[in-house]
Amino acid sequence: HTFSALAKSDAQLARFANSPYTKPASPERTAAAKAGLENNGFKVYVVKGRGQAFETLTSLFLAGASVSKILSEKDPVKHSLLRRTIGTSPDYYLTSMAAVGEDGKLAHADFSGFKVGGVAFGAANVIVVAGSNKIVKNESEARKRTHEFVYEGESARTRDVFK
Repeated sequence: HTFSALAKSDAQLARFANSPYTKPASPERTAAAKAGLENNGFKVYVVKGRGQAFETLTSLFLAGASVSKILSEKDPVKHSLLRRTIGTSPDYYLTSMAAVGEDGKLAHADFSGFKVGGVAFGAANVIVVAGSNKIVKNESEARKRTHEFVYEGESARTRDVFK
C-alpha cells in the first residue's frame, strides 16, 4: 500500500497527508543524495516515475534469478515462516529505506525487523528503491523523519495487514 492510500483509509495516519515528508525532493537535493551515496560506494540510478523505475529494476536482476512473493502471503504464521527461511538469504533483496541522507547514509527501520535482516546479513545483492520524498539532509533529520513519520506509516501498514 502506498502512503497516500493508507492515509485515506486510516484515521490515525490521515493527519500526515500533507506532511513535507510526502513531497518530492528538489532536483538539487536529489543530486546531492545521489552524489553522497556514490561517494559511499553505492551504485545509484535516478529515474522518473514508476514505469522507468520498474524497467531499471528488472534490468538489474540476472537472468534466471528467482523471485519470492513473501509479501503476498496474508497468513501471519506462514508469512513469518517464509521470512525466516528464505527472506534473508536470496541472491537479490529488494527493499526501501526510512530515509536517504544527502550525506550518502541510509536509515532503515521497520516494526517487524524482517527488512533489516535482509539488508544487514542476508542477500548477496541489496537493491534499495526510494522515492525522493525520503531524502533528508543528514542523520539527525533521518531520525526525525523516522520517529515522526515513518513509524506512523509502519503502524498503519501493520493495522491494515493484520486486520
